[in-house]
Amino acid sequence: MLTMLARDAEAQVFCYTDPTIRKETQNDAILGFVRDWRVRTGNVPGELVFDSRFTIYANLAELDTLGIDFITLRRRHAALIRPIHTLDKSAWRKILISNIRRVYRTPQCCG
Repeated sequence: MLTMLARDAEAQVFCYTDPTIRKETQNDAILGFVRDWRVRTGNVPGELVFDSRFTIYANLAELDTLGIDFITLRRRHAALIRPIHTLDKSAWRKILISNIRRVYRTPQCCG
């Protein structure tokens, strides 16, 4: 069973479990989560961080249309990653993630 945990702006935890999610339906799981979140809160979530197995590119476009910022976790296909490795070091900057407790709070990002 796949489970998602979410934390809203007021630090309330929302646990979402859908026992019907199977490998053949997991690509739409994030949209199911968004629908459930909207029913419970009246709004779409402001941002999501989730495993890329929960969606497909068309659904990422849907999240974008809904105005939801997102980060997907998992390695992407080499053809998508290759251009990142050609960027000049000056294109990257460190950011500080201050509201979490973890060892690596200063990832590098481009842009």
